[in-house]
Amino acid sequence: MRWQLSKEEEQYFEEAVLFAALASAPPPCPRIRTRFNFNALPDAKLAVPVLWEDTEIFFGRSSSGLSIIFMHLLDLLDATFSSLILFNRNIAAARLKEYSQAVFDAGSPYTNVWCFVDGTVRGVCRPVPRRVHHKKRKLLGQQSIYNGHKRKHALKFQTLVTPDGLISHLFGPYAGRNHDIKMYRESKKAGTIRLDSRFRGFRVFGDCAYGNDDVIVSPFEGAIGNLTAEQTHINACMSRIRVSLEWSYAQIVSYWKALDVKSSLRIGTQPVGKMYRVVVLMTNCITCIRGGNTASDYFNCPPPDISEYLES
Repeated sequence: MRWQLSKEEEQYFEEAVLFAALASAPPPCPRIRTRFNFNALPDAKLAVPVLWEDTEIFFGRSSSGLSIIFMHLLDLLDATFSSLILFNRNIAAARLKEYSQAVFDAGSPYTNVWCFVDGTVRGVCRPVPRRVHHKKRKLLGQQSIYNGHKRKHALKFQTLVTPDGLISHLFGPYAGRNHDIKMYRESKKAGTIRLDSRFRGFRVFGDCAYGNDDVIVSPFEGAIGNLTAEQTHINACMSRIRVSLEWSYAQIVSYWKALDVKSSLRIGTQPVGKMYRVVVLMTNCITCIRGGNTASDYFNCPPPDISEYLES
């Protein structure tokens, strides 16, 4: 089976090659022997919102078979590279001085901030309510994932974004109603960083809700009139730099359009959380292959080579 790219498909060439390099295990169909390779299937499914029926002719398999292969490759990538998704500690520790210098050169008053922490909200389709009490006719299901701040049903993830444009840590999913602090505490990332002597003296920057300790630093709290001129200046500088978080989130959905259509993301029938974890991994790989992204250009901090990233 020859892989032929049309003009519309050329933009997905790197992602397709990357899947072929990462997902080397055969699909779980012991009764079907084939010489064809479907490692690019998740790329085609996640890059654009498409129905399985629309991919049958292209891949030459039934929609049910393609779905099985897709799920297998998701499981494979998520399990194989779980350490890279959860926290790529070795690369981060090796580049702490480079990261902190890049943040300082971008205008930060701090010389020891090496990354930024925040939660991201990904919209999903409204779940069908489930009746749990016939007499009171009480409905449960959709309330738990409704995010009142964004006013939509969603899943939440916690991230650490470094100046080289990589999402070095992804934790979740959590129901949309949960607060960022709950994810931060249950991820136990502060303890992991605190126990690693390589991170001693360096800080993560987060919003006011995260507080201040030996791991994390946040803006000064209070009304502008109650802050000193120096404190106001520090808050303004860090707020401007911290916008790089949003660039990283936007990059994910720009590559993987299927995850930007919440009406097609159905909790209970799709592994939405696992899909997002895998596309974060793939986005990091694309950043390494292309030598950077918007965030890394802003900080003038190139990412590591793809082989260094995958082998760390």
